[in-house]
Amino acid sequence: MINLLAQVLTLSGLLVLFPPVRAVAQSPDLVYQARSGDPFREGIRPTPSTGPSLNLIAALTDYQEQASRLPAQFRARFYLPDTRTPSLTIREIESRYNYWLGDLNLKENWRPQAVNEFSWSTDKVVRRLTWEGPLGLGDLAAAVRLDSSGLDSNQEDVAPVTLYSLEVPETVEGYRFVFLPNQRMRLQFQVFPDKGNQPLEAPQTLSVVLAGSPQPVAWKMGNARDGWYKLVIKGFLLSDNAGNSSVSRVVRFYHSRRFRK
Repeated sequence: MINLLAQVLTLSGLLVLFPPVRAVAQSPDLVYQARSGDPFREGIRPTPSTGPSLNLIAALTDYQEQASRLPAQFRARFYLPDTRTPSLTIREIESRYNYWLGDLNLKENWRPQAVNEFSWSTDKVVRRLTWEGPLGLGDLAAAVRLDSSGLDSNQEDVAPVTLYSLEVPETVEGYRFVFLPNQRMRLQFQVFPDKGNQPLEAPQTLSVVLAGSPQPVAWKMGNARDGWYKLVIKGFLLSDNAGNSSVSRVVRFYHSRRFRK
């Protein structure tokens, strides 16, 4: 009886240290990789542990399509404001599966100063991610980063993305940014014209942002003209004993109100 109890306790400890093998371990083809016929990589990958203390994981238009079933394709649409090569990354907001799509090799397909679109099949990976519940468009983050060489390391340029399957909006009325901090922080967000110091609205202040918890920030553009704007983030780390370790980031984004091709 004692030996049996010891075996049970040992097994319980092992289950804590080594959780049951999930479908991904039984299906190596779900691992993040390039697949035949696809000019990109897609699949499950570990979340990088390095990088800035406040990582931008999504720059999205404020639009969410309502879908009752998983469509055959997901689509990502964005306005490319100049000739820089866009780098599109799609990932989960809350990492149930650690789903990623990136490393696109479509340089010749991008059109500057125009609306661009990328679509991918849900059959190869997305449709098979079911053991933690279905993966839908609303679970995904996306950001198009533009080559920002020469800019300050605390600043990056992005083109916001609309994720959809069937219905694309006529116009862009606002944006939703999602940040992932790796430490507890107090943060303030405010949008400015790119070349001005007059904010568009009062700042949004978050007294406590938890480490590892995605933080969305929504902004309505109203009648703002097409052009570059900047989301300025300021704050400090709450885990710092002195309370003076500052956080400072600038995300420049291009607002194009009309969104049809």
